[in-house]
Amino acid sequence: MADDFAYNQATGILTCCNGTSEAPMDLTDLTVFELSTPATLLDDATPAANLELTYQVRAAEQRALTLSIVLAGCTLENDETVVLTGTNSEGGAQTETVAIDSGNGTYTTAKTWRSLALNGIDCVGFNDGTITITQPRQGVLAKYHDFRFYEIMVPVRFGDGSTSSYFVSAEEAVYFNGAVQINANATVRLGTPSANDRPSDISSWHVPTGASGTYFLNGGTLLGYGANIFIANTLAAGVYLNFYSGTVELYRSNIDGDGSIKLLACIFFLSEPLMWE
Repeated sequence: MADDFAYNQATGILTCCNGTSEAPMDLTDLTVFELSTPATLLDDATPAANLELTYQVRAAEQRALTLSIVLAGCTLENDETVVLTGTNSEGGAQTETVAIDSGNGTYTTAKTWRSLALNGIDCVGFNDGTITITQPRQGVLAKYHDFRFYEIMVPVRFGDGSTSSYFVSAEEAVYFNGAVQINANATVRLGTPSANDRPSDISSWHVPTGASGTYFLNGGTLLGYGANIFIANTLAAGVYLNFYSGTVELYRSNIDGDGSIKLLACIFFLSEPLMWE
């Protein structure tokens, strides 16, 4: 069974799977994944001078994070150090020397880090075993204050194309920094239908037009009840928010913005009045 949420650091894509119409996945679930799942930035490297992270720090709305240094199998005499060089939350240069005084294990930085510099990791006094560096959260989702305003920092795929998935966005505003794709066997619902013809839990999404070969609707289903979808122009010629295939049902919803839409093999169910600008 596919994981509910998975972030592939190599591709930079977040995938959201699973959920049903009775028990859907939502941004509360994604927030739990974000805050409870550490990210590995350097994995089992050989200790040396001038190491660099495989993946840069992603601090989201926190701007800077503490880092964990995990040493295993190293020959240590408890007077070694790991020296980090990079930037603080304001982007200013900083350095920290982490004392390795308790043998192999996990050491947490005293400072918080917005980034580590190229060749910004120096292992002093040891060169065997492995060093791993992690951050305490994924760094792909930001939630601002106590408001229901979210920013997803990376491209998102709803469904993996085969796993039945259902995702709901209710009474919140979501800003996507990367392309959004709704795959086959996945349903995304914005808002909640009601018997009195007045949708509730209205949500607004700010979605960028996708790169070539990226489909906003790629065989899945989009349900909008009082939804507001703003399409942001990427300023690239011939780039659209591409409804490639699937089903769209919109009720009292609004699609506008400064980007373009491209419709291909989609089935639309449009309840009046649909505002399309």
